[in-house]
Amino acid sequence: MRQIFTFFTLMLIGIITNAQIVEDFQGGSVPSGWTVYSPTYDTTAGNTWMWHIASYTGDYFMRASAYASSTNYATEQWLITPVFSTVGATNVQLMFQNDQGNYPGNNLQCYISTNYTGNTADLTSSTWTELTGITLSTGNYNVVDNTVDLSAYAGQSNVYIGFKYTSTTSEGAVWDVDSVYVINSTGFNTVSDVVLGLYPNPAKNTIYINSESNNNNVKIVNCVGEVVLKKEHVKNFINVGNLKTGIYLVVIENDKGKIVKKFIKQ
Repeated sequence: MRQIFTFFTLMLIGIITNAQIVEDFQGGSVPSGWTVYSPTYDTTAGNTWMWHIASYTGDYFMRASAYASSTNYATEQWLITPVFSTVGATNVQLMFQNDQGNYPGNNLQCYISTNYTGNTADLTSSTWTELTGITLSTGNYNVVDNTVDLSAYAGQSNVYIGFKYTSTTSEGAVWDVDSVYVINSTGFNTVSDVVLGLYPNPAKNTIYINSESNNNNVKIVNCVGEVVLKKEHVKNFINVGNLKTGIYLVVIENDKGKIVKKFIKQ
């Protein structure tokens, strides 16, 4: 997003077995399979408000807003992922970033459905359950990373995630969503002190590991779960100059366990 990326919530991950959804919106348009839909909106000024692609300093993301020409508009806007399956998954994690602009308004909401058909005509008749435990940005376009456990929805063949934005004629916040992943993984548990930091992020040539251990085994995994770089007995840095530009997960293992952090290669 529009600042140096913050790290994903610390999590331990064994082997990434399947990336169901991987989207950073860098194509510059609403990706194929994604749905933007507003069941109701105020068209007084000819505005048909929808989630849309926005950008800042070359980074693209999805944005929802409902303010123009000194006026707030009442809207309900949905950003819905493509359908995905959790059949055969042992652990399912939703990872995404959000940020809020400097305008008051309703909070961004995140929902999950297992009976939505993919047809927006069926949106209101489908069952959407709001996901809890999500941390939201408090404004100033500060980016917040989230990892949400979806393991309660394992074994489902028809799953959608929906990001819901609402506004009123008195308040219309700006909310952004970026870097949406749905990942199936095994061997998950939490260790908070394996790695203290990974910097700089983004990086061009070298990333440094701020760890209490001087014997780290490092794997860098691309967005489809392929290991593209592997180093053992790393003390405090690793060269990433040969990696392609993009988003990666850095899996670090030492005597305290394993952990994964998000890394942006410039």
